[in-house]
Amino acid sequence: MPFLVWPANTGESTLPHPFDDLFGPKHVLHKPALGSTFALRNIVKKKRFIFWDDFRPVEFAHKETVPVATFLSLFIGKDTEVQVSQSFNDGNLDINWKRGVVFTAKEEGLWYPTSKVPAEDVRHLRNRVAECRFT
Repeated sequence: MPFLVWPANTGESTLPHPFDDLFGPKHVLHKPALGSTFALRNIVKKKRFIFWDDFRPVEFAHKETVPVATFLSLFIGKDTEVQVSQSFNDGNLDINWKRGVVFTAKEEGLWYPTSKVPAEDVRHLRNRVAECRFT
């Protein structure tokens, strides 16, 4: 899974934006809002591609938007449960994502551990992506 990492303000988002046109915006899972309770609920709907622009995995894990365990399972093609509203479902839906994914991010501070995401978890997160650095 490619993770495009660039210095700030170098156009890192420009390269993958055509994926919206290729798959259609309704079929692309865009980056969830930081702190969202049901951040991945739309992944169970007819999504064909994940494009998370300016995504910082440690920050999203720290805020429990995309927890470490979910990220690790989801992006290695293993079954995982996605939390959804209990008003319409049982609260969890199974997902096994084996489709395309692209992340972009600014490189500075990208992999710094936090009080909730220790260095060992950061190493596991980082091992799930193919970091492509651009200058």
